[in-house]
Amino acid sequence: MDQSQHQWGWKLVGDWGVLCDSFGNWIEGFQRFIGRRSVVVTELWAILHGLKIVQKSGYTKVIIESDCMIDVDMIKECFKSIPSMTLVRKIKKVSY
Repeated sequence: MDQSQHQWGWKLVGDWGVLCDSFGNWIEGFQRFIGRRSVVVTELWAILHGLKIVQKSGYTKVIIESDCMIDVDMIKECFKSIPSMTLVRKIKKVSY
């Protein structure tokens, strides 16, 4: 869910995602520029953005897939001492 590129020594990142129905049919996609961030934080932003889209669309049951196990663990375990905790809390708030 993330794409990164290097420019002038800075790591510029953007997130993207694809929303599909239970049959795998494309519903909506998104892509946006985030700025200078780590891959882990970029993945969290992509998850949050995707959840907000499905929430606005009225979906109540969602399966999130991510290739970033660190993010999956952070969301599941809700670690309290990580710098990205505010973002994880936002994800949990939107998902309940």
